[in-house]
Amino acid sequence: MTSSVTPGFTRAILTVLPQLNIALPAALQQRLQAVPADERLPMSLQDELWQAVAEQSHDSCTGLQIGRALQLANFDMVGFLLLSSPTLAEAADALVSYSTLIGEGGSFTILSTAQGWKLSYRAEFRCGRLLRLDAIVASILFGARWLVGQDLTPLAAGFEGADDQCTERQQLFGRAQLLFEQADTWLEFSAADWQRPLHSGSHEVREQMLRLAQQQMQRMHPRTMVDKVSAQLRQRPWMNRQQTATLLAVSERHMNRKLAEQQLSFRQLADKVRMECALELLKERGATQESMASYLGYSDGSAFAKAFKRWTGMSMRAWLTQGLK
Repeated sequence: MTSSVTPGFTRAILTVLPQLNIALPAALQQRLQAVPADERLPMSLQDELWQAVAEQSHDSCTGLQIGRALQLANFDMVGFLLLSSPTLAEAADALVSYSTLIGEGGSFTILSTAQGWKLSYRAEFRCGRLLRLDAIVASILFGARWLVGQDLTPLAAGFEGADDQCTERQQLFGRAQLLFEQADTWLEFSAADWQRPLHSGSHEVREQMLRLAQQQMQRMHPRTMVDKVSAQLRQRPWMNRQQTATLLAVSERHMNRKLAEQQLSFRQLADKVRMECALELLKERGATQESMASYLGYSDGSAFAKAFKRWTGMSMRAWLTQGLK
């Protein structure tokens, strides 16, 4: 699957740029604005965004300034999961497990050290690399301070780049030892700070956020062919067998064989997904038989009506009448 980035994270970056006197090329702005608000951005488009920022920025502190302006809410689902964690350590665990929901450009790891714990980030992207890494580490530190207290200061911080003499870097990291030309970007915290409780931790909210995060991960990275086909059809229920196989970058024969291994055919699976979509659409005002037929890939309203009666044992009108009682 194509790597992607959450829309909330990207919108937050775009909001900060005018404050730093950075204007993106008009063509890039149009492409970014063309992405629907509820869809993730391809990582390639995110790369272009950061490359444009890097080309226009002449301040070595720009990445840190962007990171300082980001808030936990900009991390979408992961932000709420972090907010509901009982301690900084468990918030870090959640970040390691679910950071790909924010963006698939790299991965976090946690390592035990002689003095405490190190949260490390290894990037896979290249465009605007050091700028982005600064933004990531600054947003993590500011987010952690918001969670447990503004007095939180790491023992040390590591950066891939050389020392750029950025005064804001020292201000941001306070008494922390700053190390440059490191293999990864990282923050090291004392054992005591690692176990600090969060002001907003809630067990019930955390359990709910974990379930939602797991569901999102499953949609992003489905495991079986049934999951993959279902995920594609839920996004585009009108697709036929050939179109679905093409989007999955497999042959129809391979897709059919994998579905058969789980005792399913494409037709059965498509029928199930379309039924679920139809029942969801009926909850919305203004959904007509013709509009639903078109959206779900049926040739006309009559074909959809037959399918609906096969699913539910009654007509769409009867279903709606029953639901209104």
